[in-house]
Amino acid sequence: MNLNTFVNAVFGKSPLQRKKLEPFLAAADATFWERADRFAEQFDRYLRSVDLDVEYAVEAYLKLCKNMMTEQTKFLRSGVYSRANQKVAFAEVYSNDAEMRSYMVGLALSQFLWETHYAMYSFFLETVHRHAGRARRYLEIGPGHGLFLAGALNELGANEYEAVDISPVSIDVCRGFLPFLVTSQASPQFKLLDVLEIDTHESFDFVTMGEVIEHLDDPRPVLEKIRRLLSHGGVAFLSTCANCPAIDHVYLFRNVCEIRALLQSCGLQIHDERVLPVEKVTTEELELYRVCVNYAAVVRAS
Repeated sequence: MNLNTFVNAVFGKSPLQRKKLEPFLAAADATFWERADRFAEQFDRYLRSVDLDVEYAVEAYLKLCKNMMTEQTKFLRSGVYSRANQKVAFAEVYSNDAEMRSYMVGLALSQFLWETHYAMYSFFLETVHRHAGRARRYLEIGPGHGLFLAGALNELGANEYEAVDISPVSIDVCRGFLPFLVTSQASPQFKLLDVLEIDTHESFDFVTMGEVIEHLDDPRPVLEKIRRLLSHGGVAFLSTCANCPAIDHVYLFRNVCEIRALLQSCGLQIHDERVLPVEKVTTEELELYRVCVNYAAVVRAS
């Protein structure tokens, strides 16, 4: 089992995906393929453990792509995201077992099929590697499919790992997938919890929050909470997106400058970042055509 098993199944069902993915995969280096083939083997074992298969994963991925294209069409017409608020997203997605499970499986596959998603994942692994042995307590907010959490468990070397999520389905998927991803003896404590409910006396040396704030009516309280939770010298790895409609996206950033400004106004100083447009266009064209941009940053409390 390797990534091409999934890729060929995707290509067999979607000529459009073949056209989009072939250039990225053809240019991918040896490190990518080593990671991707290891993931594919682990992913297949997980799927079989819950009575699912490659067919299910491919259909989940294609459903994710179709939903995003539909939302993009609406967004280009209206200029706003279609979900009214986070309460609606929770009811329609996060608390819906079938919908959320399919969403998480599709997103896990996208981590190696979408160039920007893989770039964010690589950036995270590089950040964990740089901080290995320097973090005693680790917190992940919204671990989703678990790939980032597994990266921290495998290499960070923290004494304690905690993962919080508001979706019981997400926690179930993550908890089920982790044993196939983790090679260390470390294990996280999962909590069905809003990060705002974490005790203010808690302190963490490394906090990860990937693709969360665009799902919130107002990201500011969560970002300010992260600042308070960071230990002296602690770091947070945060990612989000601008002009990126999805079935559960609520808060619209119209450009990366808005993201940076919000982080800084919440007391988070940017030390490193990746700006990853999904199309290769000029800066002016990004905003003019509302091109989706993935964004990730390593921040510290200022």
